[in-house]
Amino acid sequence: MNNLFLIFLWRMEMGLLNALGDKFKKKSLFADGIEYMKHDKYGKALKCFDKALKIDSNDVRSWVNRGLTLENLNRHEEGLESFDKALKLDPKYIEAWYNKGLILGNHKMYKEALKHHDKALEIDPEYSKAWFGKGVVLTNLGKHEEGLESFDKALKLDPKDITVWFIKAITLKKIGKYHEALNCFDKALELDPNLEAAKKAKEELLSPM
Repeated sequence: MNNLFLIFLWRMEMGLLNALGDKFKKKSLFADGIEYMKHDKYGKALKCFDKALKIDSNDVRSWVNRGLTLENLNRHEEGLESFDKALKLDPKYIEAWYNKGLILGNHKMYKEALKHHDKALEIDPEYSKAWFGKGVVLTNLGKHEEGLESFDKALKLDPKDITVWFIKAITLKKIGKYHEALNCFDKALELDPNLEAAKKAKEELLSPM
């Protein structure tokens, strides 16, 4: 009886160790995938996320980053399917709504993109990235004033977001509000003096003045 009990305990311990091992392995694979993405090594990143999902097919973060990776590999439909799997697992996972919205916008599916950013903001009205994403979509739809309002909301939540300042400046320049555009370029450069795109855009804005 004692031997059977010891065997039972040993099996329980081994099962726990295996589970912990899988957990750490999944974390390591996910971290490796993110690192590969940072260096534009999307093929290697995809392998990491696929391996992580073999360990845990319910890992929402891996599905989202798999979707982003596939998009960067120009595998658009597969990428969207990964976002859909993430949202099926967790309908309130805001990063999935936001990133899918960005990709839909990149492919000029603006109405669908807008729905996704609005859904993200329904989950969290203070999610600044979604306000930015919504602003980009609205400007692409020709609704520049509404887009600028969204950028302002994003900047109220995160005043140090260089990208928002830069895109807001581009939008203001596009509709002829040159002085306001210049102020926004200056703000972007104040945050990052080495932002070449802002330097060039500012020079172009000043050249005819």
